[in-house]
Amino acid sequence: MCEANYAFPLLCKLVSNNDERFRERIIFFRQPLSLLKEELDKISNDNKKLYCILILCLLFDGLLSRSMFDIDSTESDKKIYKIIKTCGLQSNISKKALEESAYSALGSYFTKDSYNFRFIHDALEETVGCHFCTLNPEEMFSDCNILFIRDRVRVQLNTNADENIVVLREDELNEDRLRPLYHRLLTELKSGRFSNLLMSQLFKNRNFVNIFGTHLKTSQRIFDEPFSEASSEWQRSIFQSIFQKQSKDEFKDNKDAINRVMEAKRKRSTIMHWIVAFGCYEFFRYAWSVMTPSKRKQILGRDYKSKPLSKSFFPLAVLGGSLNIVKELIDSGADVNCFSEFFETPLYIAVKSGSCDMVHLLLKKGAHINLRLWFDMKVPILVISNNNQLS
Repeated sequence: MCEANYAFPLLCKLVSNNDERFRERIIFFRQPLSLLKEELDKISNDNKKLYCILILCLLFDGLLSRSMFDIDSTESDKKIYKIIKTCGLQSNISKKALEESAYSALGSYFTKDSYNFRFIHDALEETVGCHFCTLNPEEMFSDCNILFIRDRVRVQLNTNADENIVVLREDELNEDRLRPLYHRLLTELKSGRFSNLLMSQLFKNRNFVNIFGTHLKTSQRIFDEPFSEASSEWQRSIFQSIFQKQSKDEFKDNKDAINRVMEAKRKRSTIMHWIVAFGCYEFFRYAWSVMTPSKRKQILGRDYKSKPLSKSFFPLAVLGGSLNIVKELIDSGADVNCFSEFFETPLYIAVKSGSCDMVHLLLKKGAHINLRLWFDMKVPILVISNNNQLS
């Protein structure tokens, strides 16, 4: 902890100022979140200026420019005074008073370079975010960095008390205070930024997806035309960030599918293509259920004029690795012996990926082992490698 500089000065202060904490100091230093949350509870009531400056830093993406406190700087004033009101301060408080609070937080909460204040450690920023979200979810979901929602908000029953996680109960998903959350996610969807949705644990929960779907229906008819909403995430830097996430191993098996859909042309990089590439079954189940039979047939059909035998959607779903998605597509009429745009059969893709369950499913549904368009075309037997079970 000392080497990582994880809020170490602040913890030393909190532990040394209390005899009981000092006696239990080893426990607190090993599991500091409860102590930090207790301190945030205290300052949110007793030192509102300090709490406000922490929230300002949080909602400006962990970075406060000193220039925003200048009298003649008005660009950020609307957001600043909105947060001031939310934190319970008088609306006539000066920005200079807030700047003084930022200086008072140096060494404990903040570090500073020539121009900016920033949190002393990322984990401290996460703790502040989770605390503020508990008190003011509407404000947090409206203005926070989308990565907080992606990585820190979940629907589940059991959560480690020492995790910086905001837990939503299933029985509260329809509450008005969560509307800003749905609106933020809709904004991401409409803007073509699909990865933040599909990497979020929220979209693995059926009830959440269904409620999100009701908001989706009222905002736009996005799934009426399966090719209507295309991705804007074509930069390699975005692709790399997916696998720098803390739980990057979660998407290790989807790497090839995600890479393929990011590099595809617009027609083959729609929200539906991204869903199957990520293997996000609950979101797929909802989207597929609201499509008409003709739209389903369209998305499963041929999509390359220059390659009349190519049907890229189903092979992409196989590469994405979700058995449930592949089963539903087969039940909807997907051709298990089609070819991808790279002239791969679904069975070839499954064997190359090493997915025994997927191979078994495709064979059971009639996939041909030696299907190829020409003599030297790759067939599954060539990519079995050392997998005895597949052999």
